Amino acid sequence: MKRLLIYTFAFFAITQAYSQNDTIHLKENSWSIGAIILQEQNSFKNKEFLPSYFNGIVLKKDWNKFTYRIAIEYKKNIDNPDNVIPECCDQMSSEGTVKDVMVRVGIEKDFVMKKHFVPYVALDLIGVKSYSDMHLSGGFWGINEEIKSKAYGIGIAPTIGFEYRFTRFLSLAIESRLRLVQMKSNETHYYGFYQYSKSRFEKTFNRISALTLNYRF
Repeated sequence: MKRLLIYTFAFFAITQAYSQNDTIHLKENSWSIGAIILQEQNSFKNKEFLPSYFNGIVLKKDWNKFTYRIAIEYKKNIDNPDNVIPECCDQMSSEGTVKDVMVRVGIEKDFVMKKHFVPYVALDLIGVKSYSDMHLSGGFWGINEEIKSKAYGIGIAPTIGFEYRFTRFLSLAIESRLRLVQMKSNETHYYGFYQYSKSRFEKTFNRISALTLNYRF
């Protein structure tokens, strides 16, 4: 993780001298607010693309050739039981809800290639809180169990994005993000009547981590 931080900030420093002036003539030290209109819920490892709509707000401040940003995101995943006959006696099925809230604070640097098209890189510090209420059934031993869990985590999120500026006030941006988070969770198994805590390191990559409509003022 230290090497990742070093490489990211080195990239900011090296490319600083090569960034061009924006030909749209944006107002210096301006603010922008954006609505996250689309996100990918699952990791790129999953074959199925699961979208999530209108689940976040981003606030940005341009200052001294960099952009400082803060955002809050909310996701709610509903897991439905499989409507297929198990292929084997040990197949499990699950249903329930997973809620995830993330706050991120970071810095980004853009590189104007053309008048309207602007690629950029960013690095966010993130805090995550999640809650799940799941019911598991099936398996070789006929498991039938309800599991509730709460989890908290902190980490970083290196990001690459592309912004298209329609005017000096309105733009659309899309980002891909690698999320590296150290999580700590507490689980309660109601049918088994026991609780336990555990820590884990999560590494996930989203192809569309945010499709954002921005208004600059």
